[in-house]
Amino acid sequence: MEIYSPQDGDYRFKHKVGETEIFFSVSKIGVGLLYIWIGGAEAELNDLSLASQMKLSEEQKDCSVVATSLMNSGLATSNSESLASIVAKRLKKMVLLSLNVTLPAPFHMQIVEQLVQQMKENPVAFE
Repeated sequence: MEIYSPQDGDYRFKHKVGETEIFFSVSKIGVGLLYIWIGGAEAELNDLSLASQMKLSEEQKDCSVVATSLMNSGLATSNSESLASIVAKRLKKMVLLSLNVTLPAPFHMQIVEQLVQQMKENPVAFE
């Protein structure tokens, strides 16, 4: 299932991680801001992190990525923040990311890899 709706700027896809089907939804919110929802079959919003590139001082040549948790149910804050950081750094955009699925640690990288693959295959959805 891949759905891209240019009218509303939404892009949805799914990927199987282990025995769990993971659903992804990418929405453009204004200019330079993406909202990425990742979860299971039930639409939940238990977690939300924000990441953005920024210079932390005038002397700094390159931007650093700063991330924080905005909402947390205790599921996987560090995973949400780290995933938001990876996406923000790669796209050079501010990213709101909601990770609403609990998976064993070895599967976390598969979520990152799938998201990066989709960025390469469908770049217009992440512009």
